[in-house]
Amino acid sequence: MVWEYSRLNITHNVMSKRKLKYLVTHKYVRDWDDPRFPTVNGLRRRGFSASVISEFCTRVGVSRSSLVSFTSYSLLEACARDELNEVAPRGMAVLDPLKVTISNWPEGTVEEFDAPNFPGDASKGTHKVSLSNVFYIDSSDYRKNADKNFYGLSLGKTVHLKYAYNVTCDKVVEDEKGQVLELIVTVDKTNAAKVKGNIHFVSGKVSLSIYWTLIS
Repeated sequence: MVWEYSRLNITHNVMSKRKLKYLVTHKYVRDWDDPRFPTVNGLRRRGFSASVISEFCTRVGVSRSSLVSFTSYSLLEACARDELNEVAPRGMAVLDPLKVTISNWPEGTVEEFDAPNFPGDASKGTHKVSLSNVFYIDSSDYRKNADKNFYGLSLGKTVHLKYAYNVTCDKVVEDEKGQVLELIVTVDKTNAAKVKGNIHFVSGKVSLSIYWTLIS
């Protein structure tokens, strides 16, 4: 007796072996382990571990239905997040930096704060987070015209820097085209205001800048 099971279709991925073979044989990709391929080797080159892939397959399960069904790619990402939450120490990084200057902070002064390596589990140790008079936030954490549902920075609004202090945006520096170049803020070391916004940052004095080139 032969048992046939339905194919594991993942949204936004080409799952047909015939179509994948066409891409390989016609040299559109280097090989079957191309990180854009939904093959096991391709997924592992993309950064998904064997345990993540196994957990993903377990959650999806098996089906003998002849109906075409698709599993959301976000489920695979959720499996990866669940594993990384247990094994990957935390750190803060800014991909699209926006410069922020604290007007009431002594220039050259650096303060350090303890941040947990794994939020919610203090037993796994901590690391230091530095804050100076110049720091950088992600550009997406600032909006010129923000509504009440936006918890980032905007002119006149107060947010909390993760593991540090509250800051209030007092001035926005723009170029002649209206592009934001810098934010001028004041810091409240008492954290008197209870705010919902909680944004990450990196110090402009002790942070590490990394540049990379995307190779097609």
